[in-house]
Amino acid sequence: NYILYNQYVIFNANYQRALKLYDLLQSSEKIQFIDVKTEIEAIIYKLFYVKCNGGIISKRWYSYLDDCNNDQELLQTAFVIQKMKKKDWLYKLIDKWLNSERMFDQARALKLLGFIEQEKAGKKLEKWINEQPDSWLNFVAKQSINSFNKNLWSKDWFHDFLTNKDDVRAWGSFKVFLKCVDHRFWLWNESMIKNNATKENRKQFYYENIEEIKENIKENEKKLKENFLGMKIMKDQVWPWMDKYVN
Repeated sequence: NYILYNQYVIFNANYQRALKLYDLLQSSEKIQFIDVKTEIEAIIYKLFYVKCNGGIISKRWYSYLDDCNNDQELLQTAFVIQKMKKKDWLYKLIDKWLNSERMFDQARALKLLGFIEQEKAGKKLEKWINEQPDSWLNFVAKQSINSFNKNLWSKDWFHDFLTNKDDVRAWGSFKVFLKCVDHRFWLWNESMIKNNATKENRKQFYYENIEEIKENIKENEKKLKENFLGMKIMKDQVWPWMDKYVN
């Protein structure tokens, strides 16, 4: 079934049958295929790999994103969408949600902007903050700017680890990098290593410590898993996202 689904995805042959296979695999109690680096189900990558044909696929992408129930799920879904080069679709959805009358949609849009690996997203957030009054949404937007900046910090410290001539300072930069790294690292790590004159011992150290990077990504995203739209998830708590169900 998994091989057959991949065939439909690769050749974009029959969207409806491919999605039926996707649903079947998702509901299966058998062991799921997991991407080794990111520990995200491989089938999720395949869902967002499919060329968007408008209706059917776009609705399924929307449904998957709409079902995210914490900030970590939003981050990881935004990551997969970017990895599969569907960023344009994500921006269109974000613009739609920003213009929605529902605060819930606006908050999700602001959160997603903070998880995008592109300067354009940071500028959209700054513009929104400057134009809007203080509110819960402004609070979410400021948190999102912080999330956006963490990715920049992660890139800066990793770059210093790769290029600093002083080995001691390079190792220190790597330790600081571990404090702010998240899934977005897998969007830019290879190009940064490729495009920088890096000492061989740095590359070796990096490859020997990939597991440590993965563990720190998990640790750094714990709070995201415990929060939704910047607020801690409490048992039986429904505000402010209850708006999703009552409107």
